[in-house]
Amino acid sequence: MFWPEFSESNSLSELRRIQNEVNRLFGEYEGAGESFPAVNIWTNKDGAVLKAEIPGVDPADIAVSVQDEQVDISGERKQDPVSDEMVCHRAERGFGKFARSFTLPFAVEKDKVSAGYKNGVLMVTLPRAEAAKPKQIKVLAE
Repeated sequence: MFWPEFSESNSLSELRRIQNEVNRLFGEYEGAGESFPAVNIWTNKDGAVLKAEIPGVDPADIAVSVQDEQVDISGERKQDPVSDEMVCHRAERGFGKFARSFTLPFAVEKDKVSAGYKNGVLMVTLPRAEAAKPKQIKVLAE
């Protein structure tokens, strides 16, 4: 039986290869729908702001919906048009439908929600519903 000779450099390169393979497998398992688009959400006493990185997507292909504390964003990034004469050398940019949902710690005034798209970033302003805003209660001495 042949046993390959292991050196420190061979062991490290093999370990890197295995790590890259595991990362690739888990990356495919998570899927673009669960991690795309990347999102940041900030909240304060007045509401929340959601920012999502969605480069290369036509704003007409993005949908935002809100119900109570739930915010949903969905859309589709279309595949780059390629002529039949071209051969793909490298393809890293994903395409297809995406959807993400987020639960806020308060209900949203859905009639006052606004959304804008600039430089590939979707920004959604989510005002807190009046009933969900903290209310200061004055304590009376008896």
